[in-house]
Amino acid sequence: MSKQRSDEYTALILEDIHGMFATLIEGQESLAYLPARINQIDDRLSVIESDVRTIKLVLTDHSGQLLNHDSRLVNLETP
Repeated sequence: MSKQRSDEYTALILEDIHGMFATLIEGQESLAYLPARINQIDDRLSVIESDVRTIKLVLTDHSGQLLNHDSRLVNLETP
């Protein structure tokens, strides 16, 4: 292989490697915002968890009240 052809091949390989590093750097830069985004999502999920807990408590209370009403109606209907 001639010196010129070897240099061209080396330049081609280096250009490919440069492109790969540019892609890698771009990916790393996009990951810089990830921790802040995860914290935002975590905060929103905490609020949703609290809301779901409250809804469960209300539903449980209403279910108990409905059962109580059902038994009261049965007592009223029986002679």
